Amino acid sequence: MNVDNLFLTGMQRSGTTLLDKLLGMHPAASILSQPFPYLFIEAKKYFLSLSGKSHEKYPLGNLFLSMGADKRAFIDFLGEHQFDLEFLKNTFAKMTGYSGQYTDLDPNHLQSVLQAIAPSDFANIIAELSKALSEPCDARIRGVKETLCEEFLPCLLSNGFSGIIIVRDPRDVLTSLNHGKGADFGGLLKPTLFNIRNWRKSVAYILHLEKYRKFTWIRYEDLVSEPSTFLGQIAETLGISPFNMGMFSSGVKDDKGQNWSGNSSFSAHRGIDSTSVFKYTELLPTEVRHFVEAVCYPELHWLGYPVSIDWRDREDLILGFKDPYPISRPELERFVNGQVKMEEELQRLKILTCACMQEEKDAYFLFEDVYDKLRITIQ
Repeated sequence: MNVDNLFLTGMQRSGTTLLDKLLGMHPAASILSQPFPYLFIEAKKYFLSLSGKSHEKYPLGNLFLSMGADKRAFIDFLGEHQFDLEFLKNTFAKMTGYSGQYTDLDPNHLQSVLQAIAPSDFANIIAELSKALSEPCDARIRGVKETLCEEFLPCLLSNGFSGIIIVRDPRDVLTSLNHGKGADFGGLLKPTLFNIRNWRKSVAYILHLEKYRKFTWIRYEDLVSEPSTFLGQIAETLGISPFNMGMFSSGVKDDKGQNWSGNSSFSAHRGIDSTSVFKYTELLPTEVRHFVEAVCYPELHWLGYPVSIDWRDREDLILGFKDPYPISRPELERFVNGQVKMEEELQRLKILTCACMQEEKDAYFLFEDVYDKLRITIQ
């Protein structure tokens, strides 16, 4: 049987868990939901240490500006470095008790799995772990879901994986992170600009990876409003039969076949629910909404999300923004009401309107083709 590996990722609170549960209900698929998040974190930390950047507090960062300079080198590292048993054991040991690991792994079975894996490149390590830990083990699609891991996709796609990024309106992402039970899922509050740059990383990789035949992306809003249509498109990309939508009539199931009540920041629900769409209109402060629309103006237009501001007002909205959320992470204080960061945002939008150097395209948009696509949205 031909088996395909799948990697699913996206920004926190963008619907990654909902999508992995829906895909996991397909009879041909087995999806591991955040089974080994530290594997991605530790691989990136190791790479950064080799690059003299071991001080980075958030290795799976937004990549813009200085952090994005080594994108090609990171892909090469993932393909060339041999991740061995010692690395795997140390990584899984660090993950013990980590709340961000959703799929339960039997410790004894895991140890036997790790012992059987020969040192190999990163893509093969993920494929071997997925093969050994997936249930049923003969699934046609073996998937792994992790958040904030878009930079791993070029390596995985080049090694035969399929890839999906799910994206959500950034105003609803912030609403879900900062209100209700958001801290239960996203941890201590982070500055608005820090979160927004992570969201823009997702969009940059969506635009850049469209050329890959085995890559697709989906908006959360489309998934919950027209699940039949958009799950059908994903099934076509993955080469599996269409979803039997009747399977969702009694609710969404987890990997154990139990009813999944969702992980909404606001309410429990049994099935595919669209009540969280446009939640930001009720809860997100107006100044935050306008700031997000200013700094994400081209991305919002490209994705088809509505904006309420005028493009000509972007400078005033950016320079006048004061983040209303309390600082919970001192190491991110530079993202809160910082003049330098706001000037970076203005420069980013400015270079969309004029000719610029290749270095600026890479720094502010990660890839030249992303710059080219976003530039069209404001002309």
